[in-house]
Parts: sequence; C-alpha cells; structure tokens
Amino acid sequence: KHLLESLQRDLSQATEVRLIVSFLMESGARALAADLRKLAERKVSIQILTGQYLGITEPSAIYLLQSLLGDRLNLRIFSGERSSSGSHQPRLTLPIQVFCHLR
Repeated sequence: KHLLESLQRDLSQATEVRLIVSFLMESGARALAADLRKLAERKVSIQILTGQYLGITEPSAIYLLQSLLGDRLNLRIFSGERSSSGSHQPRLTLPIQVFCHLR
C-alpha cells in the first residue's frame, strides 16, 4: 500500500515517466490507470520496459495500457536469449524513475 501511494504521489507531479518492471499484470495496470491517464492528458512521456520471463506479463495489461495511453506510451518488452536451462531473466535491478519538476 505504501509503495502504491508513494508512486501515485510522485506520478501526480511527474514531467516524464520511465518505469522498468519485471512483468506487467492487469491488476497493476488498473491500480495506476487513473494516474497514468492524467499524465497522458498532460502529454507527459511515459516509457515502460518490461520482460516476458516465465510468461508472467499479461497481454491484457499491455492492451489496457495501450488503450488508455495511446501514443503517449512507449512500451518495450525485453526478450533475451534463452540460457541452457531454457529461461533467461536479466539480473540487472534498476529503480523506478519518475521525473518531477519541483516548484
């Protein structure tokens, strides 16, 4: 709950959004839908990088974000080469970046 509230507070002041997440789920997209729609209406650039490790990313989440944000959304899906074990998950951890113009 605290992460969501903190993220929503930062999004309300954002001038640019760059999210890097392991996967997208419809429940998460819906939780941020109103905030992201407001950003799109303000013509804020929204970039999301996600992956498809283990098939967890839900296509419905991608469709929802695309329908809400249209051309304001720049969504990239990481698809790495498979390892000998048959899967690949990047081991790079990056923080969520929400750029805000503070007055």
